[in-house]
Amino acid sequence: MLLVAVIASGTLIDTGNVLHATAEQAGQENTSQVKNRLDVIDVLGTVTSQKEETDGIEIEGIGGNQTIVDSGAVLTISLRYGDGRANLTSSGTGTLQLNGGESLRVEKVDSSTVRITNVDSGASISFDPADNLQLEAEDVESDEDFVYLEYTYDDPHYGQTTEVVFDIEDTTKSSYSVEFAPRTRSYVRLGEYTLEPENIAVITDGESVTVDSASGDLTNGDGDVLVVSAGDVLTFSPDADAQSFSITHEANGTTLTVDAEGYLNSTDGDIVLDDDGKLVRTEDDGDNSFYKPAGRYVFTRGFLNPGDSYVLSEITLTVRPGPKASGIDLSETTISLLTPDTAATLVYGSTTVETQEFTADAVHDDDSTHPVLNEDDFFDIVIDPGDVSQGSTVIIEMTTPSGATTYVRLRVPRPLASEQTLNLK
Repeated sequence: MLLVAVIASGTLIDTGNVLHATAEQAGQENTSQVKNRLDVIDVLGTVTSQKEETDGIEIEGIGGNQTIVDSGAVLTISLRYGDGRANLTSSGTGTLQLNGGESLRVEKVDSSTVRITNVDSGASISFDPADNLQLEAEDVESDEDFVYLEYTYDDPHYGQTTEVVFDIEDTTKSSYSVEFAPRTRSYVRLGEYTLEPENIAVITDGESVTVDSASGDLTNGDGDVLVVSAGDVLTFSPDADAQSFSITHEANGTTLTVDAEGYLNSTDGDIVLDDDGKLVRTEDDGDNSFYKPAGRYVFTRGFLNPGDSYVLSEITLTVRPGPKASGIDLSETTISLLTPDTAATLVYGSTTVETQEFTADAVHDDDSTHPVLNEDDFFDIVIDPGDVSQGSTVIIEMTTPSGATTYVRLRVPRPLASEQTLNLK
């Protein structure tokens, strides 16, 4: 006799409405197979970035102005002086000539190498981040001559944003340190919004500055006041919304929050902040406020467009024996995996191996029979499907030693907006 069993059909949606999973279990099995099938009671998906957190390249000039660019980012060269050329060099790497209107691509090659390529000419230099970059302008003749490189990226809240990465003004050479850093970092920018880095304080999350002098106290324009005096240490923290920020007085723990619409003002006269030797002050604008470039204080460096870089990288299925089933040996179970890039059969292993081996972790195993799944046991089956892009479908077929099969279909939605773990019930 042929027994047709439709075990379950439904849609699992997480509370964030990010990942939808349709689990289908069906089979044409004999009675013993039905008794020894697996029931899927929960699905978990892990979303990660395709790039390492250290794929950002942080460039800091002699004035302390910092910018993080994503590996592979393109910078635009703007020159206005003499013969319209500049040179970019690093110790022992030769010289890369720059011309106005051209573009540079900055890339992380490996853990000790950065490559900068002139997109227009094809020439490039490669160097160790431990070696400083030198940007040298030729034939600088007047106070109006300058050279700078701009980095344009998408800010998560403010859209397209442009920052000056390298700049020279009224000098013939500038030195820049380079290191690898997390791609995305929020920071507070205070001071005069010009090309002169000595007038700008770039204050990263958790960084402290010292009050150099104060004729009044700090206020946010909403009536809240932070009492300060010369010598006080203040710590800045951009908030999670990447629009507002908080200042904490280290001596007494009091805090002032400046929201997206607010201004950081002095209640009376100038306040001067010392950011590691760089002095920035409130503007003489009647409100005694710190200048708010581009209508905001909080910026985000190196932000990648949501949906372009995030993938489903791990799948966890919580399973138990089907009704009246027991003694299912997961070490003898096989899993067929189908993704847009992979068709593979996975076997049980001690560690998860991409598209080759799955693991089974005991969640509830009172009789200590792992990896054998008995009645009342719950195990987590963990699968590495590779990098599965948004909008893709993943099909999983689990076959127990008796030949009973369980099917699971996962659909990855558009867009994936952040690294996260998604619980589906």
